[in-house]
Amino acid sequence: MKTFSIKRAINTKVVVLDTLIRESLTLLEFETADYPVKIYFDPIGEHIKVLVDKIYIQQVILNMTSLILQSMKAANTTLPRLMFEIELNGNTAVNISITHNGPSLSEMNAEGNEELSLIAISQTVIAAHGGKIEINKLDDSNSHFTFSLPLAAP
Repeated sequence: MKTFSIKRAINTKVVVLDTLIRESLTLLEFETADYPVKIYFDPIGEHIKVLVDKIYIQQVILNMTSLILQSMKAANTTLPRLMFEIELNGNTAVNISITHNGPSLSEMNAEGNEELSLIAISQTVIAAHGGKIEINKLDDSNSHFTFSLPLAAP
């Protein structure tokens, strides 16, 4: 897969993860206006702080969620849903997962490579933050993608 460059320097700041995800969900309202998808987000209950470039991470969330929505629409997914979850990964990182009941992104038909480009760009951004993206099919009706981010120093 082609390696993509980041257009501007990463400007990391300490950000509260719950706030970052909530703001990203607000930005998704446009994407979901014409497609009735149920979105769940259950904050972890702690004010987890991450050291990230907020704009780049929001773009990753929007890119990956947009791809999921496209695949769900194309598959005519019944009662489409997305679930955002946060899980601490030791003392240095946090995992953010988006579980959905549509086709796995790894099974998606990437005609024109636009979808593969968005995945590659997202992988580049997350790698630049010291994390990685995993795309998995959980079972016949659920798939997810997970990415990790570094925790901010206490």
